[in-house]
Amino acid sequence: MKKISWFFVAVLMLSLVLSVSSCGQVGDLQEVFEDDGEPYEIVYYMVYNDANPPQDITTVENALNKILKKEINSTIDIYAYTLAEYTSKVSGAIAATVKFDVCFTSPEINPYITNVQREAFLPLDYLLPTYAPETWAGIDQNMWDQARVNGKIYGSINEQIYPRSFGLDFRTSLHIGDYLNEFYPGTKTDNVYQVLKNRANLPSSL
Repeated sequence: MKKISWFFVAVLMLSLVLSVSSCGQVGDLQEVFEDDGEPYEIVYYMVYNDANPPQDITTVENALNKILKKEINSTIDIYAYTLAEYTSKVSGAIAATVKFDVCFTSPEINPYITNVQREAFLPLDYLLPTYAPETWAGIDQNMWDQARVNGKIYGSINEQIYPRSFGLDFRTSLHIGDYLNEFYPGTKTDNVYQVLKNRANLPSSL
């Protein structure tokens, strides 16, 4: 059996997870990549938006399996869960030492830090640059560093969510914009928080 889940996680740019019973130090890569000639089944826990359930998982699996079987003697089995149930499903699988290979993790969904602390993930520091060099080189080192926990990287980064439109929202009835323009002309977005934080500077009606 070819144990290729390490390589696959980097290609998918997701996070690798092994069940608690199989966690440990990645010291013996000979064991990780042991090949007995039997195809390896990659179990992937996928999350999707509740409003847009996937309709073609079987089609995707079949297409992937043709490639995986040819390239790395493997197949994939995808289990899809909604956002609402994903964290509990994966947490339950980890707690029950259910074997699976790939999952999604983030600060809030199937929490990254929590899973690292419970030793559900194994570090990818050696495997990413070695077996996914383009992925490793294509992401700024600062971003990799943000994913480190105690100096180790336990997941591959998804660049899809880089662009975000964070900002401040105010009730229009407060006329915050008019207030800032009158008393703090030229106020930049970076300064708005500090201005609003000091409530002594705001009208009593606020």
